[in-house]
Amino acid sequence: MTAEGGIVKRRKLGKAAAWLGVILFLAWLPSFLPFSVEWNIGSWLDPIWLRLFGHSSGIETYRIDIGLHHATLAALFVIMAMGLNLSIGFAGLLDLGFIAFVAIGAYIMAIELTRVPLNSDSVRVFSAWWAVIPLCIFGAVLVRVALGATCLRLRGDYLAIVTLGFGEITRVALKNDLFGLTGGPDGIFLSPRVMPEFFSDPEPLYYLAAALALLSCFTLYRWKNSRAGRAWEAVREDEVAAAACGINVFRAKIWAYGLGGVFAGLAGALYALHNTTAHPTDYDFIESVKVVVMVVLGGMGSIAGVAFGSVVFILLLEVLRGLAHYRMLIFGATLVALMVFRPQGLAGRAGK
Repeated sequence: MTAEGGIVKRRKLGKAAAWLGVILFLAWLPSFLPFSVEWNIGSWLDPIWLRLFGHSSGIETYRIDIGLHHATLAALFVIMAMGLNLSIGFAGLLDLGFIAFVAIGAYIMAIELTRVPLNSDSVRVFSAWWAVIPLCIFGAVLVRVALGATCLRLRGDYLAIVTLGFGEITRVALKNDLFGLTGGPDGIFLSPRVMPEFFSDPEPLYYLAAALALLSCFTLYRWKNSRAGRAWEAVREDEVAAAACGINVFRAKIWAYGLGGVFAGLAGALYALHNTTAHPTDYDFIESVKVVVMVVLGGMGSIAGVAFGSVVFILLLEVLRGLAHYRMLIFGATLVALMVFRPQGLAGRAGK
């Protein structure tokens, strides 16, 4: 065996060991949850607060609770972030309306479970929740491809503005009871009567979300190292040069943009089951920004980095929850510092 062959083999074994380690960690994680910690921070925080703001912080003890709910939520956001990473990180398509396609998947799941009439045998058109997931994915991909076909000729800020507008149009349409199906500002509540019995215990949903998050990461890893992945990278770096090399730039963009809808629809379907509701306020512009931040935080184009960034983001939101009035201020300052000192993200390569 040559030296190069040995290096390649060791790299493959290292990657396999990393995947195995992640799988084992996710499998054992529920046994360590819920996790809680409490600190008496008032004694040292108050002097700092008095010097900065002129009054005490009002915080005597600070408690952090991390439960299975947060682990499931992190897994769902990993799926969302992978879909957006495909557009932003791989193909360079700035999308500020990604959450709209998550909403489409969530509302399709909620509508089917609550609004679709029973047939003569008292069985729904899709008798099982898992049979609805392909429909959620198809709906998100269909709308995403239709939007992409009309707006992907645009670049940069212009594309961002169009996708932002579409996200707001979707939210307003859902809030105004689109086709009399979306429940208006009240949304759709999934009562225990219509919820699948499989999810009466939170653990099955966690394992399902974690498995699909791993599958999403693995799928993106395979795509990144494929011929299509190299075409997306070429388009991201320089569209003119990519076209000169024989790449159909528009087709590469529409594929990247459309395939992102697979992850959006999948995450939306599970998100509705996790929240037991589909509500328009869950899919506003702030939620889109959160997913963008996860991608930027981890490092655009990096699969492990974006997954790590998603988990860190969810944990930070929970860790800072006790600082209700200052949480977003602290979080924003942290992001600004990150952009100044490490603009390539937590896992991005310097100078890349």
